[in-house]
Amino acid sequence: MRKKIQKVLALGMTLTALMSNVVYGYNGQEAANYAFTHYKNTESGDYYYFNGANCTNFVSQCVNFGGIPMKDTGNPSGFYLKGIKDAVLDTDDEINYYWYMKKVSTLTGKVYWYTRSWACVKEFREYQGIRNGKVVQYSQTDDSKRALCSQLKVGDVLQCGNKHSVIITALNDKTEKTIRYCGQTYSSHKTLDQFFKYAEENTPGQKLYRITYK
Repeated sequence: MRKKIQKVLALGMTLTALMSNVVYGYNGQEAANYAFTHYKNTESGDYYYFNGANCTNFVSQCVNFGGIPMKDTGNPSGFYLKGIKDAVLDTDDEINYYWYMKKVSTLTGKVYWYTRSWACVKEFREYQGIRNGKVVQYSQTDDSKRALCSQLKVGDVLQCGNKHSVIITALNDKTEKTIRYCGQTYSSHKTLDQFFKYAEENTPGQKLYRITYK
């Protein structure tokens, strides 16, 4: 009897592990393909565009397309009647437990509900680091940036301080002049040395962050 119970438990653990791999499996190349296809597109009907501050919203779309599922609060239920704003922050998510953006029908058109973890640099990093990925910190020294280049994978997310988020789309020979990334707010497909330059100018002395997934 004990052996039968042990077999059932072992089978359950195996099925749980397999289901986890299916749900949370991340394909960095698919995320990168989405980024390269859409980095110039600011008119998507599926997602709101934050004019002047869309970088993390775009990165979230890429990561979601790569296989990381949204986690939805369930708000709002039914029709959202206050069709005043184009985008509505879900204030029920005060501890970054959720991560999503969704289009909701209203009597006057549509609005987009979202969480800070979907659209904001710091909150995205905190959510992904706890729920799905691993956050690695780097300084802006030459040695640290070289280490970062050697460790990058396609589909990794890079951030400078709490200012900007981009996604890695190609490694080539893994130097800062050949690694490429895509980003939005200012639509870009550039080499990594341009990201480092941006960080030096806009977040001097602050940490660089790599969010990576298994």
